[in-house]
Parts: sequence; C-alpha cells; structure tokens
Amino acid sequence: MKITNIKKMSGGKYKISLDNKKDMTLYEDVIIKNILLSGKNVDDNLMNKITKDNNEAMIYNQSLKYISLRIRSEEELKIYLNKKNYDEKDIEKTIEKLKKAGYINDQLFAASYTNDKINLTNDGPNKIRQNLTNLKVEETIISNVISNIDEEIISNKIDKLINKQIKANKKYSGFILKNKILNYMINLGYDKDEVLKKLESIDFSNNKDIQKEYQKLYKKYSPKYSGTKLDMVIKQKLYQKGYDISSL
Repeated sequence: MKITNIKKMSGGKYKISLDNKKDMTLYEDVIIKNILLSGKNVDDNLMNKITKDNNEAMIYNQSLKYISLRIRSEEELKIYLNKKNYDEKDIEKTIEKLKKAGYINDQLFAASYTNDKINLTNDGPNKIRQNLTNLKVEETIISNVISNIDEEIISNKIDKLINKQIKANKKYSGFILKNKILNYMINLGYDKDEVLKKLESIDFSNNKDIQKEYQKLYKKYSPKYSGTKLDMVIKQKLYQKGYDISSL
C-alpha cells in the first residue's frame, strides 16, 4: 500500500488516503513518529505499528481532554479509561506518561480537592480524608494535606454550622437538639470531641420557653385528656422535644 494523500483535519488529526481506496484518521504525533509522507509505502508491519501508535495517541488525547475539565486523581482517570474498555497495559502506559509530564499528580490533586471542599462545601476533615482514601490517594499524601488545614477556619465553620442548625431546628430543644446537631456534624466529617466542646458551651435548655410550650400543648390535648393523664401526655411531648421537664 502507498500513501496517496495527507489532509489536515481539526483536533490535531490527519486524513491519510491509501492507493487501495482506504482512508485512515491519524493523530499528528503518529504522522511525525512514523515519518508518514505522501508516496511512502506502508507494509503490514508498519500498518500494525501505526494502528498501535494511533490507539495510544487516542487514549492519551482523551485523557488530556478529561483532565482539562478539572484536576483529577490517578484513580479517577483510571476509572474513566476503564469504562471505555481500553487495554489495561495501554491505560497504565498512558497514566505513566501523564505523570511524567506533570498532568497527573496526586499530591496536587489532594491539596486542590481539600481546598475546594473546605472553602466551597460544608465537608469536614474526616469526610475529606475518607473521600481521598476512596480515590486511592496515598495515606502519606492524605495525612499531609489534612494536617495543613487551617484550624481556625475549621473552628469558624463548626460555629457557623451549629448556629445554622439551631435556627433550622427550632421545634427541638435540650438534649434532642444537641444530639441532632452532634450527629449532623459528625456525618459532615467534623471531630466529635471538638464539636462536643462547642456544644457544651451552649445552653440548650430553653426553660424560658417551656411554659409557653406547655400552654400550647395543654390547649391541644385538654379536650381529649384530663388530670394526671393530661399532665403525663404533655410532659411526654415536652420530653420528646428535648425540654427539661424536671422544672415542671
């Protein structure tokens, strides 16, 4: 077979026409690597090499496009390429090439990921650590980026989130509200002891509101109950809302 024409296309690709009336679309790197010029003979060995080189170039360029959207971890890229059913050896070769070029760097990824989560979401250090672990980032890298998180920023975030939860859960009080907030903060990835320390400094008793709430419940349940039964029902409802009923 002989190359009869080479036509430049978009996206760094070229259309190669052969004298057997067949065409190939090849990446520019493949053209240069194999010195493909008009009039050159292409035997079976060269064709096999061109096909292999072009496949590797395709994987590499698709990887570049994927990581250009945002910084990616090595594991994220591996999952992306595996979904496209590429050969495992070709995937590993591509990743190593990208790592050498500096396009894949889990240290930079972990630092960027942590910074985004701290500044753009409510996620705490423990959740960030778990997510990075799930992405198979090395433990030494994870420990390094987590230890570099500004403690003052975390402390301020905890304060803001606690205050937000107090305002959003006005129907709860006392230990129920306290436990609800504690579980919420732990699920977000904040240290239990640090959250508890802040919660202990807040008065969740709301005893000043208990009489008002008692009257509301009395009005609601007095048509149905009376005497000891009514008192028991009201106290049970107050307890369920987290009020300290020992003062009643």
